[in-house]
Amino acid sequence: MTYLNGNMKMINCSRDAVQPLKFWWMIQKVGFAQWSKQANQMMECTAYLKAQLDQIGWPSWSNQYSNTVFFKRPSQEICDEYVLALGYDERFGGELAHVVVMQHVTKAKIDQFISALKKAQQDVR
Repeated sequence: MTYLNGNMKMINCSRDAVQPLKFWWMIQKVGFAQWSKQANQMMECTAYLKAQLDQIGWPSWSNQYSNTVFFKRPSQEICDEYVLALGYDERFGGELAHVVVMQHVTKAKIDQFISALKKAQQDVR
């Protein structure tokens, strides 16, 4: 199921009674300063991913307040290698993929991904 058009009417973690407790524990363990640092790093990497996709001319979309970047779906090989989440939306050209940029997504990983996309573009030409 694609969530691109979804209207989620509940807060995160609200499907499981234990998840809010885990969330509270993580906030207490990590602390506000580190939590903010991680959030800033994720948003910087999100903007970096979007900019790199734009630079190579790969159709992509994001909201400046979100850590998710949607883009035209690459080959199945690339989707499998980078474990991309897949979706479909006719308004954006049909087959899409997306990345939710979390703490483990670094600029180095983004550069590897962009290199794979560039190679795929060259192979098509």
